[in-house]
Amino acid sequence: MNQEEIFETGGKETEVKEINDEETTVELPEEPKKFIKEKKKRKPLSEEQKNRLKEQLKKGRETSLANRQKKAKLKAIDKEEKITADDEKIYNSIKKKKESTVDNSNLLNEIELLKQKLKEKEEKEVVEPPSPPKKVRKPRAKKVVEESVEEPKKTYAKKEKVVEKPQPPPQQPKPLTARQIAAMMKNLR
Repeated sequence: MNQEEIFETGGKETEVKEINDEETTVELPEEPKKFIKEKKKRKPLSEEQKNRLKEQLKKGRETSLANRQKKAKLKAIDKEEKITADDEKIYNSIKKKKESTVDNSNLLNEIELLKQKLKEKEEKEVVEPPSPPKKVRKPRAKKVVEESVEEPKKTYAKKEKVVEKPQPPPQQPKPLTARQIAAMMKNLR
């Protein structure tokens, strides 16, 4: 095989045309102009209009000042309430701690009093060391036997001990072979 045969283009040849830069020029569109809104000129204000606008501005400033002061007072009140609530919590916790310490001190005092009373009782009761108890033998009473009444003699039979032999654990069946399983499956049909 020839290289020409391998890279054969199938008999079609493509023509390449060269383009001259001078012949084709592309014109870029110009940048769009920014739209600027033209301000309209106002009519000059009369003295009455100027005075009226000044009064409105003065009233607006006064009301906004009053509103700001009102909001500032509300914030201050809320802050004070929060602080007082926090102070109450702190006061209550301190009060509980003091009460618990007072209770503890009362209990400790009572324990001390009880200890003192116990010591006093122990001092009053002088305990002598116990002496070993003496063994006293009591005389045996004579047996009185009445022959007139005969009681049958009791006989005891010996019980035989039954020893159970431990049973061996149950044996597990051997696993089935593939041939045995196949035979069983045939019988099921």
